[in-house]
Amino acid sequence: MSVRTDETTSLERQRESDDQATAALGISFGGGAALREAVDLDVSASKVGPFERPQLGAWLKRADDFTALVFWRFDRAIRSMGDMHELAKWARMPAEHGGVGWTLVPDLEAIETIERIIAALAEGDSPLTIARALNADGVLSPSAHWAAYRARTKHNGAKPEDSTHPKRKRKPAQWRDKTIVKILTSPAIMGWKIHRGNPVRDDQGAPVLAAENAILTREEFDSAEIAGKLAPVWKGIPLLDAGQKLDGTDVLPLTAGTSGKQTGDIYAVRFGSTEADSGVTGLTNGGVQTTDLGESHDKPVYRTRIDFYCGLALFGGKAAARLTNALVG
Repeated sequence: MSVRTDETTSLERQRESDDQATAALGISFGGGAALREAVDLDVSASKVGPFERPQLGAWLKRADDFTALVFWRFDRAIRSMGDMHELAKWARMPAEHGGVGWTLVPDLEAIETIERIIAALAEGDSPLTIARALNADGVLSPSAHWAAYRARTKHNGAKPEDSTHPKRKRKPAQWRDKTIVKILTSPAIMGWKIHRGNPVRDDQGAPVLAAENAILTREEFDSAEIAGKLAPVWKGIPLLDAGQKLDGTDVLPLTAGTSGKQTGDIYAVRFGSTEADSGVTGLTNGGVQTTDLGESHDKPVYRTRIDFYCGLALFGGKAAARLTNALVG
């Protein structure tokens, strides 16, 4: 139950409707001090997600204390597709009872891959080198691993048959150095529960655990040995991978040189924030502009138009340089 308005949606009216629904389902909210109820009056679902609301958010952290969620209306729970996705993901999260709440089931295959990555870092390999080795060995990237898992569960554990449909032949997402850095710098690897990229904390400010058995301890997570090898540098200058396009191909692809060896291009860029920096500077006209278009007439979604006019400019003759045909390895 949420925002307090007129008598048609009053707190009493919402309670009455919820009681009727639970009576039909044969369940109870309890009573007195044992009443299981979340009342966040004057907290709008369109502005505050379910996990951030004071009372509802506290209940969502205690999934072992109830078996069903009952809302007066669906918009009491969520008002955006993003919040609906997060709540649905929470509801169907693979879990096991760990004594205190619910904990995630370890993915042994994924843990084996992460241990391989950490071992390679300890041997001195860069994230980019490790990513290439994983791709060469056919190790599935996180998104490809999750897609394969969903396909197996959809087919009751059996490997789905190959399809001639063009979309089924798309190349799986590949490992990238940024993927490895993201995995090893996320608190999730310590077993922390993450919501929208940030750790979920209890009333005392302590992180809420999503798994009893963490892959890394806090000491290992903070260790300079791992952190220092996640950002490749040359004379203090960070080396960045341009990444891949939406079709899975590299932005800066390798090519075969005249000697048959692989070569690639390297760009040196000086970034700046103003014209006086004589570097590569981002431009914008008016910043990010949003326009509320209201609720769609044919589906339960709210539409928002986002306009962002931006570009790049080189304010110096040495703002960027390119080295071509650099030998790989």
